[in-house]
Amino acid sequence: MFEAAELWRQDETALRPGRLILRLRRGLQVSQRELARRSGVPRSQLERIEAGKDCRMSSILRLMEALGCALVVLPASEPLLAEFKEKATRQARCDREWEEAKAELRRTALPDPPGNG
Repeated sequence: MFEAAELWRQDETALRPGRLILRLRRGLQVSQRELARRSGVPRSQLERIEAGKDCRMSSILRLMEALGCALVVLPASEPLLAEFKEKATRQARCDREWEEAKAELRRTALPDPPGNG
């Protein structure tokens, strides 16, 4: 996942949702009319989005879904990417240690007192 961040960060289209929608739509050979119908986003709004105007995230998500795509949020800078990697590694280590501690507690737990089992 983190490797993909570097590739997308280099592509200016990824930073402009409307341009991305336009490229996807054209690449899939879908008309604006058809995409508007599939997504439920009015064609006039789709035209504004593809022209780079401000839009709602819900509209982008509906358009992406109608194109068979998903929106993925990735870190936009190398320092932030490194921080995410470090925190993800640390969290995975903590999760693993917690699972090991729980397993050890289960193995060494005292038996139930007589009459409670």
